[in-house]
Amino acid sequence: METTPERHTLGLQVSRSEWVPFRSVVSGPEVTASGNIVLRVGREHADGWSQTEHVVLTPDEAHTLASAISTALQADDIAALVEIGREDDARMRYGDDVVDQWFRDDGWDVEAMRADRSDA
Repeated sequence: METTPERHTLGLQVSRSEWVPFRSVVSGPEVTASGNIVLRVGREHADGWSQTEHVVLTPDEAHTLASAISTALQADDIAALVEIGREDDARMRYGDDVVDQWFRDDGWDVEAMRADRSDA
């Protein structure tokens, strides 16, 4: 199946390299008649891209995937804000519980951090 890049084709924003002159892409999502979600996976070539396979997800699986992506993006954003000394901005954007969990996942003792703040 030959297709050309379209608005919902993902993966074309990643830079080409000598190792990957033609990028892998994902197109979709599309909703089937039964309510499942289809992601078409393919390979870029000089004239567009060709589908090589597809992934069909139930609505619950699609929500799980979206949540996992959202969580990964949140964690990356929180890490970037904390790295530049803007933890307060991260807490305003995502809430204390989410930021505290990010610190726990990164191996920090959140309760000790709170105690240090209250001592200051």
